[in-house]
Amino acid sequence: MKNLRVTFPTLQAIETDISDTSKAYQVPGYKGRIGFITSMSDHFCGTCNRLRITADGNLKVCLFGNSEVSLRDLVRSGVNDEKVKTVIQAAGKMMNFHSLLLLPLFIIIMIPMYHM
Repeated sequence: MKNLRVTFPTLQAIETDISDTSKAYQVPGYKGRIGFITSMSDHFCGTCNRLRITADGNLKVCLFGNSEVSLRDLVRSGVNDEKVKTVIQAAGKMMNFHSLLLLPLFIIIMIPMYHM
């Protein structure tokens, strides 16, 4: 941030929602904005409400967890949309439970999504 503020001294934080996983900033007079996902320095597990789909079709409920469900394989198997919806809803219900399990170990484990 120090380097950005040298180049863009008017850089301003944009108000974000409690469930946002990134911190957004903008420079007045410029189009667009930039954002930082501060999962290492400012943990947001307790307020995260995101499900993520990886490039290979796996559904993840946590950036730092190893658990994944292959939506690609599920869809390719020919199941109906209702079954896919049920699987996604079940994963969503596991989010808060998953966060509670990981939070005490968060600083020790730190398994980023890109590490997989």
